[in-house]
Amino acid sequence: MSVFTSTHQHISYRNLGMKALADYVHALDLKFGVYSDAGLQTCAGRPGSLGYEVNDANSYASWGAGMACMACRCQL
Repeated sequence: MSVFTSTHQHISYRNLGMKALADYVHALDLKFGVYSDAGLQTCAGRPGSLGYEVNDANSYASWGAGMACMACRCQL
């Protein structure tokens, strides 16, 4: 994952983790949120949170996410 600053400098957060990314986004006075799915997969085919909702919510909170959007594709 990477972002571009207002001066168009490329900053990679791939090895720093989600907490570092969230801190950077918050430092820009922006909001940081996370999208997941309550089923087996997200709409993009990524793993969903089914059976791991509490663990995932705790992870999102530890990263500093101010919002988590949980969708349901009903793939049970």
